[in-house]
Amino acid sequence: MFCFEIEAEAGATRLRKLTDADLASLTDPTGVIGYYALSINIPTPRWVLVPAVKLTSRARSSPKALLEALSDKAVSAAWTYEYVQLLSVACRQIKLASFNELCKRALAGQSM
Repeated sequence: MFCFEIEAEAGATRLRKLTDADLASLTDPTGVIGYYALSINIPTPRWVLVPAVKLTSRARSSPKALLEALSDKAVSAAWTYEYVQLLSVACRQIKLASFNELCKRALAGQSM
């Protein structure tokens, strides 16, 4: 079983630190695999997933560069790939629903 603590960085960079309660839920001894997952959206959309066990001994907040160094590169890449695919689909859907596209379809007699 997997467990995630997810945060998003949509603007300014800040230091990150899990609370004791977060770490306890992510490092449950019953076989749960915990990850700290950070969604970074600027300048390039990507995910950074750090195994929680790598963060248990950290007393201080961690900068993004350290989290990236500690991350599970394969899992982060897989999440990033799926995330970019979702963004691509959403962008196409938004374009197809734009006012300009809807007007073109209406004038051409196409269904909405």
